[in-house]
Amino acid sequence: MTKTEKIRKTIWVISLIILGISLLCPTYCTNVSCSGPLSGLADLLFGWFAALFMGSTYSAWFANPFFITAIFTNKKVPVLSLIFSVIALFIALTFLKGGTVWLNEAGHKGYITKLQSGYWLWVSSMVIMVIAALVPIIQRIKNFFRKDNNTN
Repeated sequence: MTKTEKIRKTIWVISLIILGISLLCPTYCTNVSCSGPLSGLADLLFGWFAALFMGSTYSAWFANPFFITAIFTNKKVPVLSLIFSVIALFIALTFLKGGTVWLNEAGHKGYITKLQSGYWLWVSSMVIMVIAALVPIIQRIKNFFRKDNNTN
């Protein structure tokens, strides 16, 4: 394993650890209450339903399929991983605009008033995955220019 590969893998693992931690943390507060522990996991597992049927606030959930694709393509196709990581990051950032969310099964809604650690860790894991994808790309660019300079 090359030094670049070790660095990429270390950063990749850090991203996954932070993602795992984010699933255990509260994600946001509304004008009524704050989400509790494991709300990140609940958002991951059930957010697709809200994203499909409840509208724009929940569309940030669609960052997850892109991020998962980035995770699995990181080693073999870092350019693809970079593209999917960046797309995931931009989609995840749409949650910053706020909006309303479901509070309960009765259909009551609340306004997002604060983003908590689960959200910020989730976004951070995507930023770190971008870095993991960039490491081998930057090394390839360096190697290209080294070879180009050696031929002159």
